[in-house]
Amino acid sequence: MLLLIVQTLALALSAWPLYLTLKRWLDDEWTAAALTWAYVVYLPLHYVTMFDFHPTALMPVFLTTAIYAAERRRWRLYALALLGALISRADAAFVALGLGLLFAWRRWTKVGALTFTAGVLWLLLDFGLVVPLAEAKYGPDPLGLIGQRFGQFGATPAEIAVNMVRNPGRVAALPWTGKRPKHSLTCSSPWDGCPCWRPRG
Repeated sequence: MLLLIVQTLALALSAWPLYLTLKRWLDDEWTAAALTWAYVVYLPLHYVTMFDFHPTALMPVFLTTAIYAAERRRWRLYALALLGALISRADAAFVALGLGLLFAWRRWTKVGALTFTAGVLWLLLDFGLVVPLAEAKYGPDPLGLIGQRFGQFGATPAEIAVNMVRNPGRVAALPWTGKRPKHSLTCSSPWDGCPCWRPRG
């Protein structure tokens, strides 16, 4: 019961650093509040709280805090929040890669390089050590997320990455195959394009 409360509070608290960051970016309290409200009422966000405790539910509060801290150049808080996100969910490393590139583009070269390197190292640790150890002990997961979603491109993460780069047409077609169109519409419709809004000065 306690873990379910912690999970729900973590998801709720993620709205606060998100609001503060949007307010800083947009320089408009009402637009920031509207976008934060869209996040709070986003139905898929609440699915995770309906049953059991999921460590992945902690990732949003860590990531929104990391971005908030980075915008204010509070690098110790940023590092702790990013580490929390990586611990709560392995694929937060892909977000770290994106943040590293973003920071490099913004000329935060050192932080960008460290963030990108952290993402790469975390992926190598996860797929090079943790996954093989888990498979050695429990056997391969027939419903593994990577194989389930991207198995058509290869058997290993490296092979999948190479083949996705070589076949951009097949990658672009992924959202429109099977049940994905309906799922994409269900997940995106509550936002109504809100992430694309930007006040004009």
